[in-house]
Amino acid sequence: SSTSSGVYVFSGNSDVYVENNFAPDSRVNSGIGIYVNGSNNVARNNEIADAGIKTLTQSSSPAVWGGRVFKTGNLSSTNISNFSGGRKGQVITIMINDNNTTFVHGGSSIVLSGSVNWWPSINDTITLMYDGSKWIEVYRSDNS
Repeated sequence: SSTSSGVYVFSGNSDVYVENNFAPDSRVNSGIGIYVNGSNNVARNNEIADAGIKTLTQSSSPAVWGGRVFKTGNLSSTNISNFSGGRKGQVITIMINDNNTTFVHGGSSIVLSGSVNWWPSINDTITLMYDGSKWIEVYRSDNS
């Protein structure tokens, strides 16, 4: 399969990462931009992120590029004070899968409801949006 212009990539079972694709509505085979064929593709900057649920690395600033839904799996106390690789307008939801994670309110990196840190429990969730400079809490759910 091919497009009338743009890029066609076939990699078999390998991952392909494409960054900085700014073609209009490149999520569809429109003859411009990128045609993505498959079910586990991630293309940064054109909002294709069908990568399932990713586990965040144990870090104070885990990477979130190329995804929308993440889960924690921290084996020891971890204070999340920022996220790396975010894109302006990106919305992420994090499912808590441990009792070792703390979200740290810091007005310049993560803005949490009530302006206080949050100590979630297993099965809680939090949704944040990146405004280009900081992550702002949209919603949280206490499911413990």
